[in-house]
Amino acid sequence: MLTCDAFGVLPAVMKLSSMEAVKQFLLGYTAKVAGTESGITEPKATFSACFGLPFMPCHPSAYGKRLGSLIDKTGADCWLVNTGWSGGSYGVGKRMPINITRQIVNLILDGTLSRCQTEIHKPTGFTIPKHSEIDRKYLHPEECWNQKQEYQEKLQILLNKFTEAESGLKRNE
Repeated sequence: MLTCDAFGVLPAVMKLSSMEAVKQFLLGYTAKVAGTESGITEPKATFSACFGLPFMPCHPSAYGKRLGSLIDKTGADCWLVNTGWSGGSYGVGKRMPINITRQIVNLILDGTLSRCQTEIHKPTGFTIPKHSEIDRKYLHPEECWNQKQEYQEKLQILLNKFTEAESGLKRNE
């Protein structure tokens, strides 16, 4: 799955368990960005169940259950790749370099990341690969923010948005 984190707080790649993959799929977190959305001049966080709820004829939970079932049945590895910002949020940080995103996708596709050790990214709680070919600053975005307190503040805003979106999903089940 792809996300575009305009807050600049998420790692470039996160390994998801079956339950986490379903949760992220149902939350559908990304950012609307200029050039891809009409009327958008700066990124805006958005949550859209299944990354496209308006186009889904069934309730999101049906798709989530099916996804979880397929992951469990096949043993597929699931990854969330962040193409958003690094080193700060929009306006401060820089967009994730396309060569880093390509590198990550290639390491996923050839199975390299599935075979490497992982660790918990403490600020977010996501599982990230411990892989020497991926620059540490993309796996630990908090380390390249100039203002560590600002990272914590942006992270808390995003985590609160995740909680709100998850609550909204539960109310609509």
